[in-house]
Amino acid sequence: MVIKHVGLCLLVIVVCLQSFVYNTHTDTLYKCVSESVFKARIRDGKFIGNPDEEKDGFLHFSEAQDAVHDCEAYHGDVQDLWLLRISISKLTDPSKLKWEQYDHTGPYYPHLYDFLNIPAIDKIYPIPINQTTHKHIYPPLPSAL
Repeated sequence: MVIKHVGLCLLVIVVCLQSFVYNTHTDTLYKCVSESVFKARIRDGKFIGNPDEEKDGFLHFSEAQDAVHDCEAYHGDVQDLWLLRISISKLTDPSKLKWEQYDHTGPYYPHLYDFLNIPAIDKIYPIPINQTTHKHIYPPLPSAL
């Protein structure tokens, strides 16, 4: 009987922690992707992710304060770069969005264990390249609170 209560208490704690992590974030996430990959990987009105994400089993997202860094770190050489602004509340199943640590000690990153339904994309920012510096030019994004 005691074991059942301990298990129930642990479950409640986990649910509360997940709720806390979700509620400390805004409703907006960002996704870097090349236009050609995005268009090639649409299935039934959903973006299925790039081939690496398909292998990982989840889509990688960024919060506003990390979006530019993440785009440059993983897509710095992409010529047809897009930055997608995603509304969490418009995801098909927001409960499949998890904030997880990369190395169990660092910050939490949003991962979607589902496909990205197109209506959840609020805006697509085409990211041009400065012809002089050859660097991407990003739109202003909200800073972290």
